[in-house]
Amino acid sequence: MKILLLGKNYSSVLSNYSRTLKSIGHDVRAIEFDGKQNEYRSYENVDSFRIIENLLSVSGITRMMRLFIIIFRIVARADVIHVFSDFKVSRSERINQYLFNLIFLYIHPQRNFVTFLGSEVRNPELELNLNKFYKYAYFDKSYEYANSEKKSNSYKIQNKYSKCGFHLICSIETKRYIDVRLFKSFVLNHHPSSVGINFSRNSKCRGKLKFLHAPTAPVAKGTKFVLEAIRELERNNILGYEFEIVSNLSNLDFLTKLSEADVYLDQLIWGWYGIAAQQAMELGVVVIAHLTHDRLNSVYESPIVNADINSLYDVILNLISLNPEQIDNLKKETRKYYLDYHHPERVVIKSLEHYLE
Repeated sequence: MKILLLGKNYSSVLSNYSRTLKSIGHDVRAIEFDGKQNEYRSYENVDSFRIIENLLSVSGITRMMRLFIIIFRIVARADVIHVFSDFKVSRSERINQYLFNLIFLYIHPQRNFVTFLGSEVRNPELELNLNKFYKYAYFDKSYEYANSEKKSNSYKIQNKYSKCGFHLICSIETKRYIDVRLFKSFVLNHHPSSVGINFSRNSKCRGKLKFLHAPTAPVAKGTKFVLEAIRELERNNILGYEFEIVSNLSNLDFLTKLSEADVYLDQLIWGWYGIAAQQAMELGVVVIAHLTHDRLNSVYESPIVNADINSLYDVILNLISLNPEQIDNLKKETRKYYLDYHHPERVVIKSLEHYLE
């Protein structure tokens, strides 16, 4: 099967899909248009094109024509196209819409799929009603995703793909924002994740419990509440743990730090867990995150330690009180959960089943 992956390589999702599809014998091409490669992502088996900035110059027009020809040739030979987040090649909305309609209505109107990755379809009105902690991010002037998270944006992007007859492969996180009536078919599937590097398994806990937090988006992750919980532990002279907060690290340096931790503090706002948490699980690192009740019911066997901004102190205190054997058992359950649900091969095989339906 000839498969074309297009869109955003957020959290290395294109790289994970592409590498895994190739490993099981499929002819796959992955193309992203993020412009500049991000040091926190893997671009293995992904072709990265720079978004066309200036269409008024001769060089800009020439580059656009060349890019169109490349895309058309690749699209024409594909059996399946799977778009992640969105498909944009230019800053011009008119050019993007023209190319999008040309590809998906005329050149390749058959087996097309879309997976939304998070903020592009998050509906703030709905989230505020269902998640009482979301307000601590949404109404913060520094909220990192304020421009993209709008009800109108969610409808616009869903309608765009619906009009072109797309099938939807949806994560548990984004399910609540989707109008499934818009899509030809609908299936739930996790995002794949992989550290992509051969780290040794996380060693057994024998000393102080090591906690790690990475505030890549401090407001969205609730970093200030994490720091408040740690300060309260210090005020109460609680011993038996170490805490480290890391930022501005390369992907390799971050993963090295992560592999040395016992517990990863993910996020306390969104009601789900991110790719870094999945990487932690792959390494056998226990994860603390806030899961809303509806999502928690979808993953009832999850070993993720559920916490919110009010309970985080007690949750950390409880983990510190566990003996090493209990921590080691929790690490094993965490690693097993990753293998069952987020290992790229498990995720990709389920997507392939949907491609072939």
